[in-house]
Amino acid sequence: MTINEAIRNSIRGGYDCPTRSEEGAFLEVIFLDPSFWQSLGKALGWIDAEYPNGSIMCNSEKCDSRYCEYAGYRNPVDQWHRFIDHLAEGKTAESFFEALL
Repeated sequence: MTINEAIRNSIRGGYDCPTRSEEGAFLEVIFLDPSFWQSLGKALGWIDAEYPNGSIMCNSEKCDSRYCEYAGYRNPVDQWHRFIDHLAEGKTAESFFEALL
């Protein structure tokens, strides 16, 4: 997924994206906004009304629970932290989103 696709997906998930004229540091504002990650998660099926704030992590790669990370569940809060860690390691935002899906 590209950065533009991630932003479009978050808007589809309900994110109220600032325009470039509203914010000087456009991408930094977006990527540090928890609402961006929650909206992206909603658009990509990471959030469910019945289990919105956490995930299950079992010990089996064959787990079929919808909310297990082995089954592909992504907690938006965890993704935000992983994004920050990714940048702290000297990597780019582009490489994070490319590997996200």
